[in-house]
Amino acid sequence: MKRIIILAALLLIAACVQGRFERVTKTGSRYDIVYLDGKCGVFDSQADSLVTACDYDSLSFLKRADEDSVAVVLFSCRKDDMEGMLGVLEQNNEIMQVMFPSHPDED
Repeated sequence: MKRIIILAALLLIAACVQGRFERVTKTGSRYDIVYLDGKCGVFDSQADSLVTACDYDSLSFLKRADEDSVAVVLFSCRKDDMEGMLGVLEQNNEIMQVMFPSHPDED
C-alpha cells in the first residue's frame, strides 16, 4: 500500500510539472530540461522548481559528476549567439556557466 501511495504521489508531481511546460525531457538525474515558448531551462524535480529561467535556445544533458561529496550535473547549452556548458551544484542548485561566441571572428 505504501508503494502505491508513493507511486501515485510521483505521478501527480510529474503531471503538475508537465502542465506548467510545453514539454519535459527527463535526464535520468533529478534535473529535467523543460520547454516553454520555444526556449528551455533546467527544472529540479526534487525541489519542484526552476533552477534557470526558460531562456536557453538548447540544453543537452551531459553527465552527473560526483567527486569528494560534491555532485554537479552538467549540460551543454546554447543561448543567443553563445554556446558553452552549464553546471548545477546539487547541494544548493547554484549554477555555473561558461559561454563562448558560437562563431568567433577569425583574423
